[in-house]
Amino acid sequence: MRARKRIWLVAAAVAAGLVSFAANAGQLLVVNAPERSDVILVLAGETDHRPARGLELLDQGYGARLVIDVPATTKIYEFTQVQLAEKYAEGLPEVAAVRICPIVGLSTRDESHDAEQCLAREKGNRVLIVTSDFHTRRSLSIFRHEVRGKHWRNGSDCYGGWSSSGGDENRLFRGASNSDEFSTGNDIATPKRH
Repeated sequence: MRARKRIWLVAAAVAAGLVSFAANAGQLLVVNAPERSDVILVLAGETDHRPARGLELLDQGYGARLVIDVPATTKIYEFTQVQLAEKYAEGLPEVAAVRICPIVGLSTRDESHDAEQCLAREKGNRVLIVTSDFHTRRSLSIFRHEVRGKHWRNGSDCYGGWSSSGGDENRLFRGASNSDEFSTGNDIATPKRH
């Protein structure tokens, strides 16, 4: 009887451990340790979240410059994504601190080489990477391996923590639900910054 009870207790403990691990396993992929840096680099993709996080970190003093990676060959209607990003940057109060970096690479490894060329024009070697939570550990590893001579840190954060309303007021290339959220210029929507 005691042996059975012991087996059930061990099985329950193992099951509880597995449930706890499964509930928190995603955190193993997230490396969120922003430090003061010379440059904040926003990796391409998820334009409805990443640039907003980069601007938030810039406004908080985590970097003096913001470099936003943008696919060079992607078009949205008649505009290239680089043109849209430049139009977006022109409407920001921080425009003098923002640079658009056209990239042609389709993988994080290739993007690291494209970004390296843009970062060569920036002062300093401390770079804060902004990407998706699930991509933090992998992107840091790739950039550290591929681009030598830089001190890489991660500035990503859970989407819900980017602003009081989850970051939606900083959407870039999507339509707005009401006119108070966006101002338009030349038919390209740019978010108003409060």
